Amino acid sequence: MDARLLRTVVAAVALLALGAVVGAATNLGLTLLGAPVALGTPVGVAVAVTVILPLADAYTLLGRGVDTDTLRERGRARLAAEVAFAAVGAMAVSGLLAAGVYTADTAWAFALVVAVGVAVGYGTFVLRNRAYYAAA
Repeated sequence: MDARLLRTVVAAVALLALGAVVGAATNLGLTLLGAPVALGTPVGVAVAVTVILPLADAYTLLGRGVDTDTLRERGRARLAAEVAFAAVGAMAVSGLLAAGVYTADTAWAFALVVAVGVAVGYGTFVLRNRAYYAAA
């Protein structure tokens, strides 16, 4: 197996595991703050996806048009800080939106909260790093 392909597979599995942990931790944190679990779930998903996408761009071959090597070479601390900033943005926006429109029995509201949270969170990451994205 090609070394880059193997690295991509291992990174993808690790990112899925990380996403599960981040989503569960976000949901648990919101629950401890008094938010209903049903409200925390879409926020947790939005934050998890927001964390996974930039890391997938940096560590896998999944992101087309992304200069993964250069993005990764900027340093782990800087990448971690930018991912954390994106996650905070996703959590804030999706949390506010969830508090306003989300009810446990509407799938459209769940999808809206996740989509808007990811768009804001990941979008801010891409905008801050647009030099590494071909079409940005």
